[in-house]
Amino acid sequence: MSNRVPVALLILLVAALAIAVAYGYFIAPLESDDSMSRDFSLHRQDLDQLVDMLNEDRGLSILTRESVLLGNYSRWRNGSEGFTTERWNAYKLLLDRVGLRLVRREFDRGDEFFFGTESVAYDDVADGRYVISKAYFYSTSTPSPLVGSLDDKGFDTYGTYYRRISGNWYLRFDAGVNKPE
Repeated sequence: MSNRVPVALLILLVAALAIAVAYGYFIAPLESDDSMSRDFSLHRQDLDQLVDMLNEDRGLSILTRESVLLGNYSRWRNGSEGFTTERWNAYKLLLDRVGLRLVRREFDRGDEFFFGTESVAYDDVADGRYVISKAYFYSTSTPSPLVGSLDDKGFDTYGTYYRRISGNWYLRFDAGVNKPE
């Protein structure tokens, strides 16, 4: 009888783990609004500093820890566009402190910035990869559509939605298919 208890316990633990994984993947694959809002409050000063820096560096389009793309989507080389390695290091320090993957100027709108977090999930579909994500978003004008919560958005949602968290700061949910090139 002693062998049955460990086997039954093992089966129960495996079932509980499978349920937890399924819940995390299918029901709540992204970080919650409350958790992201708390993180935002902790890092507000760093995020505001990133906005100030991006406003000063108008020639930047996308910045990650690994690369910098300029407004014309050409790769930056040290010294071009008046941007230096020291400045890039300052950005990377802030990206690391806040836990961001990238910052991106939204197209030609100089007053809108996307701050990519690690809150990303995907599912392979027939015509590509269905990707959902939550990020921080800064805009001096109110983006649309504004919703009360992004927590109910998941793999069954398509499009972009915003939730105001403070002043010009928003949480942003994106969902769509990335197709292979």
